[in-house]
Amino acid sequence: MKQRIPDYYPDFHCIGSACKDNCCIGWEIDIDPVAWEDYRSQPGAFGERLRTEIDTEGEPHFRLKEDERCPFLNEQNLCDIITTLGAGHLCQICDRHPRFYTWLSDCTEAGLGLCCEEAARLILTHRTPVAFLEREAPMKGEQELPHQQPDQWENHLLAARQRALLILQNRTLPIESRVLLLLQYGEELQSCLEENLEQLPELFARWDAVQELHQPIKRPVLSTRQQKGALAWYQQFAGLYQEFEINDPAWVTQLQEIQTRLPEILQHAVQGFVLSPEAAREEEQLLVYGVWRYFMKAMQDHDALSKIHLVFSSWLMHRLLVLAQTEDCSCAQRLSLAVRYSKEIEYSEENIDALLAASFRSSLFGQDALRMALFAIMPAEAALSALTNSL
Repeated sequence: MKQRIPDYYPDFHCIGSACKDNCCIGWEIDIDPVAWEDYRSQPGAFGERLRTEIDTEGEPHFRLKEDERCPFLNEQNLCDIITTLGAGHLCQICDRHPRFYTWLSDCTEAGLGLCCEEAARLILTHRTPVAFLEREAPMKGEQELPHQQPDQWENHLLAARQRALLILQNRTLPIESRVLLLLQYGEELQSCLEENLEQLPELFARWDAVQELHQPIKRPVLSTRQQKGALAWYQQFAGLYQEFEINDPAWVTQLQEIQTRLPEILQHAVQGFVLSPEAAREEEQLLVYGVWRYFMKAMQDHDALSKIHLVFSSWLMHRLLVLAQTEDCSCAQRLSLAVRYSKEIEYSEENIDALLAASFRSSLFGQDALRMALFAIMPAEAALSALTNSL
């Protein structure tokens, strides 16, 4: 099967016991039918152990220990299934993690999820703009799908996504300018998708010309009323995340701290925060990752704008987490924050669905409200301009 991947994708390998976090702790892992048949047929003491440690009530899954460790995660933080039987005997979830897939008409698109510390390192520290490659790569346990030509709608979305990626990879502009352009592009794109598909070529031509833009978007001076409105927006934004499904209670504490310190955080964002070239590259890769992971889901609901709002929300929350650090945030800390966000939000379908729903149900995501929120965290113009040619 043809597979489309980010250029860093082939470099991923599980780092096993060297991982500070561990995907075999705290996650209930379901076992697919093929793996379950394999485990049922394994002979000897290890086969008996497999069957003992699997709960068959409902969908078969591994029984977590009291400390929420997988029963096959040994003291060296290595998998006993791999060391005893080999990696070919992993269940589908364990074999694929942290990869994700999108099935298109003529290919499968794949990526790495940010919840994995090693994947996050590869994604966010990638120094060059991500390129997307095609290769032949049959997937374990998957039947070959019949080749189909993409329909018009799929082609429209692929072309639309390409423009979104180009906006985000325009390194002549600071990140905040690129995000503002992405939001504007999303509004115009969604209008065309809903009202007149025949206008898409004109829209794409106009946004292709925007790629020649090299001047940062100036941050307007916000009135006292606008500043109060922006603070209220951020209070509601931080509160929205506290309504979601929670994996680690410490995450709620972190969100509550951000909400309490918002006046200080917003002041720091405008007056004292300077985004280093390294951090700017990380934020670019975070945004590109989000577009790659979520944009083509618009094939199902024809709603590209909500996917862009989802990408924006993830970027903005990561920026707030960084701004909330009491000292300068190191690369290692920024990666850790991205991993935590991904584990809490991306790996809960309920949370992603709630964010997508908020895109069109909540006043938070009105065009003017989003622009005001972005202007409220834009550093001073001098700081923006200084970064223009340093990437």
